[in-house]
Amino acid sequence: MDPQAQRTVACHELLHIARRDWPWIVVEEIARALFWFHPAVWLLIERIQVSREELVDRLVVTRIPSKRAYMAALLAFADGGRGPLTLATAFLRRRHLRSRLQKLGKESVMSRRRIGWTTASLVCVMAGSIAITVMALPLGSPIPNATHPQQVVDGKDPGVTLPKLVSEVKPQYTPEAMTARIEGTVLLTAVVRTDGIPRDVEITQSLDTEYGLDNQAVTALGQWRFEPGRKDGKAVPVRIAIEMRFSLKK
Repeated sequence: MDPQAQRTVACHELLHIARRDWPWIVVEEIARALFWFHPAVWLLIERIQVSREELVDRLVVTRIPSKRAYMAALLAFADGGRGPLTLATAFLRRRHLRSRLQKLGKESVMSRRRIGWTTASLVCVMAGSIAITVMALPLGSPIPNATHPQQVVDGKDPGVTLPKLVSEVKPQYTPEAMTARIEGTVLLTAVVRTDGIPRDVEITQSLDTEYGLDNQAVTALGQWRFEPGRKDGKAVPVRIAIEMRFSLKK
């Protein structure tokens, strides 16, 4: 064998020695001999040994300059009839050769230089993507009603036209409130926005917090729709008062 191939073989066997694998291999072979009749034992030992070899293969390729030379050394033992070279050392287990070569073919040990170039390329790509995104988004445009939100006016202020109700949803009785025969009025306030949707609903006079009529009033008001209120001819958010009546009479 050429010197480079010899170094790969020596590296493999020295790693086995460093890992203290040989006593375990002896134990495994004794167990195989004792339980020669049990196919599960054979399968388990084979799986342990091939996993060990694949692990050592990965360790070898991190310590040698060429993974190709190591794979060539493995293939050099694939052909039988080499006399002393066919001894059953861990490196020469031909039955494990196929899976080991497949794993080595899939593994890619990157050099530090290649890792550096790859990292730099990814950083450049990410920086470019961020720059394009920032340029595409209108980040400099003001967001309406965010940096300069419209001031809410009170419906009782002079010069304010109250919002006009467009659609109304009646509050629903809960079964518990009907059983308790609760009747009365819930007073609420809400801000009707310029899109006609009421928000910031608050209860100013409660009727029932136990059986859910207060919550039903808030839910119903949230579904009402208005034409927006106006001040000086412009649509503005207006705070209004709403009265909701709960009655069991039909």
